[in-house]
Amino acid sequence: MKRSRNGNALVLTTVILLAVSIIAASLTTYFYHAAIMNQNSNLYVQKHIELENEFQKTYEIMIKNERIDESDDSTPNLSTKARALNETKPIFNFVFNNHDNKFEFVSVNDGIVTFRHIIESNKTMKSGRVREYSLIKTLTVETIGIYNVFTILGEEYHVSTI
Repeated sequence: MKRSRNGNALVLTTVILLAVSIIAASLTTYFYHAAIMNQNSNLYVQKHIELENEFQKTYEIMIKNERIDESDDSTPNLSTKARALNETKPIFNFVFNNHDNKFEFVSVNDGIVTFRHIIESNKTMKSGRVREYSLIKTLTVETIGIYNVFTILGEEYHVSTI
């Protein structure tokens, strides 16, 4: 009788320790997953801010009617390239600060050209998957006198996993 009590106590202790270890493993997995989700969310916002900053740099170049590289006369003048977009030349691609940029013609109405400015970037995650980030701004450009006047109409931000 004494042996069976010792045996039952050992089984009970083993079952309790097993239950505690399962609960601890579950909690550890939950918090690990939550930390990864939080990190991915932060990366999503950080990339959005990074692409927004890149847009502001190119937008400043367009507003000032300057070239991408002032010291190199062969680099394109962004303001002129945006104004020259039309049905026959609908796309202008360029690289600025290691980000792929594209001007894409949308429409022309009463001399006002509407186009999209697309900035793309990508990041390889720890899992090995690649995420592509793109910021799309819709703008108009109108020539008033000798100046090109730009207006921002809207913004889209996309993230896709390859």
